[in-house]
Formats: sequence, C-alpha cells, structure tokens
Amino acid sequence: MVHLTTDVISKGLLLRHQKWSSDEEKEKLLSKLTHIYAHGKNIDVIDPIPECRNVSVIYLYDNSINCLENLQHFDSKLTHLYLHDNKLSKIDNLSTLRHLKKLYLGYNQITVVEGLENLTNLTELHVESQRLAPGETLLLDPRSLRAIAESLQVLNLAGDQLQAISDLAVLSCLTQLLAAHNDLADLRSVTDVVTQLPCLRVLHLEGNPVCRQKKYRESIIVAGDALESLDDKEVTTTSRQFLKNWVANKEMQKSRADLVRRNTLPALNYDGHSYEGSLPKFTTSKGSVLGGSSSYMMPAFPSRQRDSVLIRSAQSARKAHGSFSMDPSVFRFGGDLTKEPGICQSEGVL
Repeated sequence: MVHLTTDVISKGLLLRHQKWSSDEEKEKLLSKLTHIYAHGKNIDVIDPIPECRNVSVIYLYDNSINCLENLQHFDSKLTHLYLHDNKLSKIDNLSTLRHLKKLYLGYNQITVVEGLENLTNLTELHVESQRLAPGETLLLDPRSLRAIAESLQVLNLAGDQLQAISDLAVLSCLTQLLAAHNDLADLRSVTDVVTQLPCLRVLHLEGNPVCRQKKYRESIIVAGDALESLDDKEVTTTSRQFLKNWVANKEMQKSRADLVRRNTLPALNYDGHSYEGSLPKFTTSKGSVLGGSSSYMMPAFPSRQRDSVLIRSAQSARKAHGSFSMDPSVFRFGGDLTKEPGICQSEGVL
C-alpha cells in the first residue's frame, strides 16, 4: 500500500538528486506549503500530516484512495480538494473542513451524496460519472442539500443515472447545473425544478430522454428566467420573451375557449353591452318573433365581426320584409318606416 506522508510530499518539492540539509529545514518548508501535488501516485491511504497546516489546495486525483480520513489537519485553510478518479464509495470525515469551497469527487463509486452538513461555504460540488451498478442511481441526501443551499453555485451530476432532480429545488443560489447523460424523462418535473432556481444561468441536459420530447427547449427556456445557456447553446433575452408571450397567448386562447364551451362567457349585443339567457328577439310587423331561445347563448364576437354579422342579418331581413329600423332592445320590421308607429327612425337605421 502507498501512503500519503510527509516524505511523499517532500520528495515532490526537491529537485532530482537533491536532499534536505536538515529535518528542521524540511519541517519549515512543509509548514509554508500551500499546495500538495500527489496525483497519479497510486496512493491508497492518507496519513496524518500535521506539518502541512497552511495547505489550501490538495491534488489527490487519479489514485486508489477508498476512504476519506486524516483530513482534519487541514481544517484551517483547505479550500480546494481534488479526489476524482479514486475508489471512494462514501463521503465522510469532511465535517471539519468548514472553509472548503470546491470538492471534486467524480469517477468514484459513491452511491449517496451525504456528509456535507458542515460545508456551508461550499460553492462547487462535482460528483459526476460514478461507477454505479446497472439500474442503480445516485441518491441525494436532503439534509446535505439544505446545508449547502445558500452557498452552492455549481453542481455536476452528469452521467449518474438520475431519474429525477426534484431534490435540487432547494439550491436557491445555483448558477450552473450539469446533469447531462442521465435518465431524466419527465419534462414537467424538470421545468418545475428550473422554475425554482432563480439564479440558474447554465444548464446541461443533453443525452437525457427528456431532450427528445416535443417543445423541450422552448419549455426549459420559458421556465428559466435567468437562463443564458442550454445544452451549450445561447439563450437570448429576446428569444425568451418571445416564447413567454407566445405561451401566454396560447393560455389565454385556451382559457377563453373553455369559457365559451361551458357557456359561462357573457356574449355581447350590438351596442357593446352583455346579455344573458337568450339571443335578441327579432319582431316582424306581423308580430312573429324570431330567435330568443333561452337555452342558447351567442359567443362574443370582436366588434368588427359583430357589426358585420348584424349588418348581414339586417340585409337578409330587408329582403324578406322590406325596410326596417333597429331598437336597442329588439328589431322591428315593417313595409313603411314613416307610417309604423313606435319606431325610432333617427337611430340605428341601416
């Protein structure tokens, strides 16, 4: 087994064939060290290294580490920890790293994102492409997500066989979500989450079944008020506003059609006032009444269309009964307007 020790670290600080003049010199230099480069060295175990108390960045990727331990000595300064491409199966022993800002855990064997309750300064979390068993999906502990909700800005969950991302709705400060190549298939569920992420600017969902659904891109753009890039393609403010207006118009038309279909939308008479219960009655000079069915309600027309319909009706009546005039409440028809009593000839004559 290969251990990460002060000797391994110090060897990386020396030139070839160079040696330390004394242990004191070695310890002094280790105490000033800010970066540890220990990637690609087949390291299995992390030993306690109290001498490196000022380290802020540790590169331990591309090793064989299967357990996170002895990191408490870096609690005062450590901000970046690179542990991708190892053999980790669990996230633990990170509770003392309160200053940690960026954590890279991709390409491991992690099944649950957990143990982050004390990492309240974490801004980036990368747990992409975990080596999971067929049919297994990466789980997200709600307690950890709530703990980092006000600090996390970048989350990488690509290639983790995710079937839903509803748990991510609590991440109110998230600006980048990388969730490509998963098993997300429910467009409504995805748009609901995007709607609840007010700061989201970059979103990657390519390679998911949801991308093949009708109106996928349009739906995501409308849901994300701050979205600037979707699947590596720019989203402009103009295009978003156009789509929002289009959706609002479609909803208005649908709502109006539903009201008319249910006979709950009041129709309008020729003078612009609504009436309910029946159509206007047309009364001929002989006293016969046309229309007036109490079970039918004419749907409202736009003003020009309404006027056109009334004119055509009047012209048809003229051919059948002669000249006519129009009362605000009823239509009366007669052969001679000047002799017909009770008809106002100064208003509404066509």
